Amino acid sequence: NQDCNLNFKIVDVAGDGNCFFRAISHQLSGHERNHTKIRRSSVAYVEANKNHFESFVDDSQVNFNKYIQRMSQNGTYADHLLILATASTLNQNIIIHMHKRRPVLVPGSDFIENQVHVFYDREQQH
Repeated sequence: NQDCNLNFKIVDVAGDGNCFFRAISHQLSGHERNHTKIRRSSVAYVEANKNHFESFVDDSQVNFNKYIQRMSQNGTYADHLLILATASTLNQNIIIHMHKRRPVLVPGSDFIENQVHVFYDREQQH
C-alpha cells in the first residue's frame, strides 16, 4: 500500500457554518465570496426537486419546508443533501478528503476533470 501524494494544499476557510460553501467557492474561483450564491442555488435545486429529496429529510425532526428554510440561512452547516445538490448544480464531482480515511466521491458530473476537492477535519467538525 503506497502513499499517494496529490500535491494538495489545505486552505483555511472561515468556520462560520458556511465552510463547505466557502471551500467550494475557493476551489472554483480562488476566493470564498461566492459562498452565499452557491448555497442559494443548492437550496433552490433541492426545493425544485422536492419529489426526489423530500423522503431523505428526517420528518420526525422537521418537515421539508422547514428544512429548506433552515438550510437557506447563512451559517447553517451543509448536510449530505446540500452537498449532493451542490455537486449537481455546479456540474462538479466533489471529492471529500478526511485524515486517514478514503476520500468520498459525491458525483455531479460525467466528466472526471470536473472536480473539486474539500478537506473535512472531524476533530474540528470543519
